[in-house]
Amino acid sequence: MAQLLSITEAASYLGYTVKGLRNIVDRSRAAARGEQVRGPVVKFFQAGRRGKVMFRLEWLDEFVEQNTVDPTIRGYARSNKDRQRKASRLTVSQAVGNSGLDEAYFDS
Repeated sequence: MAQLLSITEAASYLGYTVKGLRNIVDRSRAAARGEQVRGPVVKFFQAGRRGKVMFRLEWLDEFVEQNTVDPTIRGYARSNKDRQRKASRLTVSQAVGNSGLDEAYFDS
């Protein structure tokens, strides 16, 4: 069985304050409810509404991996979500297509 870390231990491991990690947990809860959130989210475990928030070490390592930025990569995007969002954007010519609109009137 994997060892669970308390929020204090997890915050220390990540280099966050407990309050900062609680903010991320709250954001993660909102994301789990399907709300649109900005900023990183983390996996956690909580048994019941008043239970302690606990983390597996591998979830914390995954959090670090997902939020690590490597500026040495050419043309890097800030995160996987940013890369996906950028890849899903249409160019003007794709959006205009056969609509009969003149592409010259659109900013590129």
